Amino acid sequence: MKKSRKVIGLAGCLAVLLLLLCALHRREQWMSLARDPDLIRRFTGWVGSIGSAGIPVLLLFQIFQIVVAILPGGLVELAGGILYGPLWGFAVALSGILLGTLCAFWISRRFGEPLVRRLVNGEQFDRYKKLCASRRFEAAALLFFFLPGVPKDILIYTIGCSGVLSRRFILYATLARIPSVAVSCFAGSVAGKGDFLMFAVIYAAFLAAGGIGALVHRRILRRLEQKEK
Repeated sequence: MKKSRKVIGLAGCLAVLLLLLCALHRREQWMSLARDPDLIRRFTGWVGSIGSAGIPVLLLFQIFQIVVAILPGGLVELAGGILYGPLWGFAVALSGILLGTLCAFWISRRFGEPLVRRLVNGEQFDRYKKLCASRRFEAAALLFFFLPGVPKDILIYTIGCSGVLSRRFILYATLARIPSVAVSCFAGSVAGKGDFLMFAVIYAAFLAAGGIGALVHRRILRRLEQKEK
């Protein structure tokens, strides 16, 4: 039993390393793809064309999105909702977020800042890093995971590198995303049924919430930075 666990663990580590190598080697291509305005339609069409393999592929892409933080965050949720409905789409997306968060924590703890800085925005990473030792940062980080419009993947890497906060943040980082993931999957399912008016309403509300979340995030960061001076 122990031997099989070691084999599974080793296979998982190798898979994560291969994922990182692929991401770093093709970073410019991935960034170009992320800027494609027709990305959702193309991605959904491709996943739908591979039949039963679509669900594991979506799961892998969700993990990839967390680990590399290049692809748009709602891509998998929308595609999952369009192809598999709000419930299955939600299950796949949230499972991928959990596994991706575990991978990001492991990478940051195992390889540290040198590698992490090649994966995420260095300026935002530095801002989070300076605040990780603050007693107030734990409560703020929990709120950040809940707010839309916050660079959560960078936050996960920063917490992993700091070694200050415990692994319970893996659970926080997953559970706090439930509302936004559920809304994205529902929006995808609505679009999949051809109700584009409802999709536009949900999407507009989601963008507004993201803008508010980003504003709240910036204000909380400034207050924390001022108190640490």
